[in-house]
Amino acid sequence: MQFDADTIAAVVEHMNQDHSDACLTIVQAYCEFSSVTSATLHTFDNVAMEFIVLTDDSTDSKTVKRRICFPKPLRQAGQIRGAIVGLTKSARQLLAKPEAKANPRSGS
Repeated sequence: MQFDADTIAAVVEHMNQDHSDACLTIVQAYCEFSSVTSATLHTFDNVAMEFIVLTDDSTDSKTVKRRICFPKPLRQAGQIRGAIVGLTKSARQLLAKPEAKANPRSGS
């Protein structure tokens, strides 16, 4: 399943303009960085969202890309909103339990 370019652009713009806090929460919960300064949704497909992440780990600030998988592959555009909302809720729950901050589904 591939989403068309207009759908991807609309979701990316909406998330970055209206839900930048959710982007940051998702990256903080599912990536290995100790300090995330910002997270911007770059693109997504039916399997994962790709973020551009600015980190400030120790003495080194850097910008990297990270893919974070949806719980299950999306089969249609109508599933995008629910998948992102679900991932955001799960991320908030993980961040509320610091010992549980790990996700084998995130990738480099």
